[in-house]
Amino acid sequence: MCASFQHSPQRTAGEDCSAEDPPDDHGPSLAERASKPKAVKLEKEALDLTHPTSVQCSHGLEKKAPIGDKYNPHEHQLICHVPADAGVQPGTVALVRQDGYKSHGHTTGLAQVEVAVESQRGQ
Repeated sequence: MCASFQHSPQRTAGEDCSAEDPPDDHGPSLAERASKPKAVKLEKEALDLTHPTSVQCSHGLEKKAPIGDKYNPHEHQLICHVPADAGVQPGTVALVRQDGYKSHGHTTGLAQVEVAVESQRGQ
């Protein structure tokens, strides 16, 4: 015995969908739904790492904003040089673009700084 089946028209790979075709929108895929919570969790973890909390501070993480400190390549990432003003000594940090971090006395993140240099005017 043969059963009678109704077949919907088969498409080949090169055929376009027409406006009469039903939309193929079934919402986000399983992979998209699974990846969203992971992305939110990673974003939160990244934010937690860039903004130390009291818990991180109690475990030895210190935020460093070294304005006025002598430039140290082991603690500072030099972004650019700026002319030394009356209140800023040459060779010291004039501006901090991003704070640095230390954990138990060891540098874990370099501070991004601009360092004052003597002006070359008149030479």
